[in-house]
Amino acid sequence: MDFLNKINYFYVPKRKTTYEEFTENAFTGDLFFMHGTYKVSRISEIVQRSLWSHSSIIIRREDVEGLLPLVDHDDPLLLWESNLRTPVIDLLTGVTKSGPTLVSLKDRLVYNYKMKYDTKFAYRPLYTERDFQFYQDLSTSVLSMHGGDFCKPVSRYITNFKKGRLENIEIKDNTYFCSQIVAQSYIDTGLLTDYYPANSYAPIDFTPRRSTLLKKRSFLGDEYRLDINKKNIKIIEAAPYQLRHCNS
Repeated sequence: MDFLNKINYFYVPKRKTTYEEFTENAFTGDLFFMHGTYKVSRISEIVQRSLWSHSSIIIRREDVEGLLPLVDHDDPLLLWESNLRTPVIDLLTGVTKSGPTLVSLKDRLVYNYKMKYDTKFAYRPLYTERDFQFYQDLSTSVLSMHGGDFCKPVSRYITNFKKGRLENIEIKDNTYFCSQIVAQSYIDTGLLTDYYPANSYAPIDFTPRRSTLLKKRSFLGDEYRLDINKKNIKIIEAAPYQLRHCNS
């Protein structure tokens, strides 16, 4: 049965949502996942037994304007992530950087897909009370980690994760991997326990395959796959940034 479940998870087609529908319904704090093609990404997915090697947090620009020193950009949806350096501009500095970055979600998605760094995408909505304190705490968390870098070399990332996962040791070396900043941001906003260090979390811990308990009676919804392929990626790339948003 376990074997059949694995086949079902990876190979049975899932119902997908369009990029436009996703942008209409995405809120600050929702999670965004990517399936990578890098060697380290494939290794991560095999070890986790998960489709996702990259996790990140969606932030709506309107929620953090005035709280974060954002550079001019038209995309209303931003992505808070930790990644290797790419040509996608960090919207807190106006230049490219590795490690914790706040980027245009659309720019990141289009670039990664076209370069074949990532080929599948999904998101999970966060259900929680979003008030000014939530946005302020999240912004403070972003600024506290933004000056850091990505774990280099890869062996450092593995070591930091193992220290957290197996020994419950928090690593404070100003380096961050993707699921670490997701966990730390959730901890800083009071959504996740600090009993476990942020460097003990992997992307799979934030998927429906794990029962990570959130505080404040908050919870994560279902995982929704995005309908992204060679045909519609060109449409997404050419579409205007300003998309209609359904307020809750």
